[in-house]
Amino acid sequence: GFGFVITDKKTGESAALTCDGFTTYSFVTKFHYSTSDIGVTQTQFVPDDIPVLIVEYKIENLSGLRKQFTFELNADINLMPVWHHTKGKVHERWFHCKTT
Repeated sequence: GFGFVITDKKTGESAALTCDGFTTYSFVTKFHYSTSDIGVTQTQFVPDDIPVLIVEYKIENLSGLRKQFTFELNADINLMPVWHHTKGKVHERWFHCKTT
């Protein structure tokens, strides 16, 4: 899955936001996170015929004050894509990725 931590550069305070809700469309899913100061929207998209996952983060400052943040993304992905099969049998191969 995906996780992230946002840290206020001035105060050093960190926030690991939890999902407030999500919106599912026919081709994309959006996850919504927020605190009183920060709003984050994560958009996930998997295009047809290309073995990739595209993830976009939109970060909004909701405080009305000028702020600087650091954004730390933690991706722990363990996928066995549906396009990786032969003759109806799935290869016993897993794809692992961890990025910080």
